Amino acid sequence: MVEIEGTYRIAYDDHRTLADYLLYRRHLFAYEEVFSRLCENAVVADVGCGYGYALELLGRKAGEIYAIDAADTALQNLPDLPKVKKIKAFADSIPLDSESVDCVIAFQLLEHLQPESVVATLKEFLRILRAGGHIYATTPNAKWRLFSGQKPWNPYHTKEYTADELNRLCGDVLPNGWQLKSVVGRGEAQQIEIARAAPNPMKHFGPSLRGYVLKAWQYIGPTQVARWRKRGRMTVDAEHLNKDWFELSSDPAEGLDLWLEVNKS
Repeated sequence: MVEIEGTYRIAYDDHRTLADYLLYRRHLFAYEEVFSRLCENAVVADVGCGYGYALELLGRKAGEIYAIDAADTALQNLPDLPKVKKIKAFADSIPLDSESVDCVIAFQLLEHLQPESVVATLKEFLRILRAGGHIYATTPNAKWRLFSGQKPWNPYHTKEYTADELNRLCGDVLPNGWQLKSVVGRGEAQQIEIARAAPNPMKHFGPSLRGYVLKAWQYIGPTQVARWRKRGRMTVDAEHLNKDWFELSSDPAEGLDLWLEVNKS
């Protein structure tokens, strides 16, 4: 199990460079997308809520929000809002009644869990969700981050999924009424984000695998990665703040994040 108290969490003001800002906006986009779909006075469970920088946004529509995290450091940094109830719990064992919420959000959570815990977690989400309710989850797309068979280089990630892997897992666990999409970057955001997260073969593999890894490395393109990383080190300006950087795609494979949505009938 990964250490949870020190896990890096995105904060609303944590962007010294354009790459930092795009990572923040990518996370915020998921919340904005849910907000656009949320019904008035809905009961929302934000599982793995982190520092809760989007709780105020959700509170403009939600009637009640359960901010759920297993880490004290996350819950202690949550904003104090009248509609928010803080709950310390693991995602596969949530102390809420069955069919008690209208919407379950789990953004950037699944990659922190063991695969068997992901199965239990999705079942737990279904348990607490009312009929007609929705689950929305995101997790990084391993396609852009890892070589085949490579373990996550992020020390707080247990398992990162490709679109095919998550499709198979959801097909085994979820009933009908789910679909997998993805979050893609508009314009330069896609390439900057790919370059930011691209694996470095010399860092993650030993000398005996160097030849194989360097060959695999060519599909990303070291020169292009270096160029887009340099672009990502730009200072954030007013033009960047006013752009719509991300959107949903029906093609899971192309996304920076995999986007899972479930409609419980």
